[in-house]
Amino acid sequence: MQFFVCINPNDNVIVTLRSFSTGETVSINGSDIKVHSDIPAGHKIATAWIKRGEDVIKYGYPIGRAKEEIKPGDWVHTHNVITNLEGTLQYTFQPKGRKVQPKSKSTD
Repeated sequence: MQFFVCINPNDNVIVTLRSFSTGETVSINGSDIKVHSDIPAGHKIATAWIKRGEDVIKYGYPIGRAKEEIKPGDWVHTHNVITNLEGTLQYTFQPKGRKVQPKSKSTD
């Protein structure tokens, strides 16, 4: 059973479905990758060398750039990745649709 998800075949990371411990091995696409540190469930593990400044690819798209060289088996997170989002981002929730009225209570 695999305990990770490779979302897109072009990704250079996988997403863990459980925690991984230092020294465990992940088998993906015929290659065994040794995990270099404890990695929490839901986090990313590099499956390829990612040079400093290169894109981290998840969902088939760049989600950030490596702050430092990342080796296969490394935990990929905020300590070694910088976001590709730049500038001021603002978001205002503006729902479109109709309000749902609560059902009236029966007086039976």
